[in-house]
Amino acid sequence: MKKTTPLYQVAGLSALCLSLVWMAQYGFGVVPCFLCHLQRVPWIAILLIAMLSLKRPSPYGRPLALLCCSVGMVLSGYHIGVEQGWWVAPALCHADSVSRSIEDVLRHLETPVGPSCADRPWTFLWPWPVWNMMASVLGVWILYRGNDR
Repeated sequence: MKKTTPLYQVAGLSALCLSLVWMAQYGFGVVPCFLCHLQRVPWIAILLIAMLSLKRPSPYGRPLALLCCSVGMVLSGYHIGVEQGWWVAPALCHADSVSRSIEDVLRHLETPVGPSCADRPWTFLWPWPVWNMMASVLGVWILYRGNDR
């Protein structure tokens, strides 16, 4: 029986994470903030790295996936801090930063503004960024402790 490489294990974790957040967004109507969208980028990158390594295996796939999981941990930690009020959210995170002029209100009706990054739209035991942090830590652990070093 062939062992599954850590890169493909983390790609499965990535697919699970993305499936859950997209199910929450499109299935249950949870509107993600800017940082929530940004936290999906490392998971998408891991899937792309894994798909490319299926076609052409490379010694760089696993270190790149490890870097992506590490970036995911940093983004999650930042988002947790914003939710807790430890630091200020970036300017793109403020839903209430819309100007109150008629022109701006009409323009934002056409392009909806997401919720503030400090808000918690939905939690299941912990907020979404905490779950993302735990998944990222698990991904780092899987990639670091892998069986094919």
